[in-house]
Amino acid sequence: MYLTVKEAIDASNKSQTTIHRLCQKYENTKFVKKEGNKYLIDKEFLMEKYPEGSLDDEFDNISELGNNEGLIRSLTEKNELITSLTIRNKELESKIEELEEEIFEHHHELAKIIDANLGLNKEMKAMARPKTEIKPVISPTTENSTKELILKTLTITGSLILLVAFIFMMIEFTK
Repeated sequence: MYLTVKEAIDASNKSQTTIHRLCQKYENTKFVKKEGNKYLIDKEFLMEKYPEGSLDDEFDNISELGNNEGLIRSLTEKNELITSLTIRNKELESKIEELEEEIFEHHHELAKIIDANLGLNKEMKAMARPKTEIKPVISPTTENSTKELILKTLTITGSLILLVAFIFMMIEFTK
């Protein structure tokens, strides 16, 4: 005799999830049939799997997982791997922060060095310019230059006298 999932729940005192798992596990066998979207499960098979007074659903779920020890072992290994990778990630993040601080310090030092080099470059350019000699306007080393000096002095003095005389005459004639 076949029972529906609801009847199987009542007969075995198991949860709907447990009954569905059982049906899915034995779906294409003589114990479980699927008609449309409904499962039908053999009553004797159900009582064989879950006799009355058996342990509750949580224990059944744990025992089903216990059958998959390889899966549990794999999940444990993956959990350990995730933990170790998380720790390594934190270590790498702190190392990245240290390196970023070090890079910032190096950039600061580099900026100082570049400024110093620019200053030195300006000094070198200033020193490399050809120096022009300042020639004195008057160099009384020879007789000709002394005569030129006297002539220039007399010319300037004469021009000043003439200018003063012109100004004096203008003042007198405008009165």
